[in-house]
Amino acid sequence: MPIYVYKCERCQRVQEEFRRVHEIDEVVKCEVCGRECVRQITQPANAYVSGYPYYDKILGLEISDPGHRRKVLKQQGLIERG
Repeated sequence: MPIYVYKCERCQRVQEEFRRVHEIDEVVKCEVCGRECVRQITQPANAYVSGYPYYDKILGLEISDPGHRRKVLKQQGLIERG
């Protein structure tokens, strides 16, 4: 299910909601004041890293190329999936 962001125009609270696609137009109430919220236009998260070098937050170091990442994972006894 996609996550949609809604903002209350009265109290300015922003909340995220898991909604099915066919539920997009249903009214969402503010969890604080109970007023109707307006769906915000958002940009999808960028989950793919397209260039090297990059900082790998999980490993805690800079990765220079795919081979370097595999080598580090192997040294730490980890496996790469996907």
